[in-house]
Amino acid sequence: PASYGHPWSRFEYSAETYTGLKPNTAIRFKGKMFSVNADGFRGKTYVRPKPEGVYRIILLGASATMGSGLEDPEVMTEVMEARLNATGFPMRVEVVNLSIGGSRLGEMIHCLEAVGMSYEPDLILVGFNQMLIPPQDVDIEARAVRPVSVPAWRKVADQTYSDRKSVV
Repeated sequence: PASYGHPWSRFEYSAETYTGLKPNTAIRFKGKMFSVNADGFRGKTYVRPKPEGVYRIILLGASATMGSGLEDPEVMTEVMEARLNATGFPMRVEVVNLSIGGSRLGEMIHCLEAVGMSYEPDLILVGFNQMLIPPQDVDIEARAVRPVSVPAWRKVADQTYSDRKSVV
């Protein structure tokens, strides 16, 4: 959730994780159980390096792919993992949720570089919603992706940080 850095947020803050969410915690968010894994992301903890015989998928996105407002078992990554493992695929499938509420494409790319590649993904998926897709009358080539060089939580928790400095 984008507001987790807010002083009144029920989420516990930790500068030790990429997201700023305290590892291995669970709270009720929008009336639903929201679990944070050992790496500060939504969902189960996955070991690194990737075990032998595992096909690993990384999912990046914002609040919709993170599963904001859903119970833990209803989150897209949990459903995908269960369904793929029920197909008889010759390898065990793990679907890692690296989505961050309120993130934009530049932050997703930074998350992939800073954290995601350490999971040794076989497939990388990015979930887009209408907020990330420009209107049809906007020249996509003219819109620059804002790269970031800090964890996503910094823009919320650090009032001195401004991503406007990083416009390409």
